[in-house]
Amino acid sequence: MKRHPALIPLSRDHHDGLVQAVRLRRAAADGDASARLAAAREFVEFFRNEERVHLRDEEEELFPLFLKYVQSQPALLREARLQHVQLEGFARKLDIAVAAGIVDRETLDAAGNCLTHTSGLRSDSSFR
Repeated sequence: MKRHPALIPLSRDHHDGLVQAVRLRRAAADGDASARLAAAREFVEFFRNEERVHLRDEEEELFPLFLKYVQSQPALLREARLQHVQLEGFARKLDIAVAAGIVDRETLDAAGNCLTHTSGLRSDSSFR
């Protein structure tokens, strides 16, 4: 199924999110302390400069439009909103870790998995 042209920018954003997620998970699995720090720093900048705007666009533009055509709030929207909150939390946690100069593997991996799930959820779902 082809996406509506208006959704193409959101799809590109999801792709960028998936790229970031792979970087986070790779750094968590194989990276030394400096590689983990670099991946976390890159994610925090990505979140601050791109992903936060993307999440806001979904919540302010896409989700209300979706709800115009659906009688009740579907589980998919509730899950998406929860993931947005979780990503914000990971961005804050990693920002603090970067400032301290210590980024643990578990947080990077969890952030990467959350971002994978968040970006993949809308790319593979009824948000087409």
